[in-house]
Amino acid sequence: MSQVALHSCLECGRPIEFSANGWIHVGGSLYWLKCSECGWQGSVEGFTCPNCVTDSLVDDHAALPDRTLR
Repeated sequence: MSQVALHSCLECGRPIEFSANGWIHVGGSLYWLKCSECGWQGSVEGFTCPNCVTDSLVDDHAALPDRTLR
């Protein structure tokens, strides 16, 4: 079994990991999203807010490793 080394996102400091699709926020996707209707923030696939169920999610930033800590 291989271990995954976690890194911090340069933009938000949240954990990110390298996947088959590149860098992603842990448990989500490449992009950290915000809902323009209710203010929810997170990383999910698609643009439907899991909180208010509207199509109001917009990109906040992409996962990028903070290499200053290494």
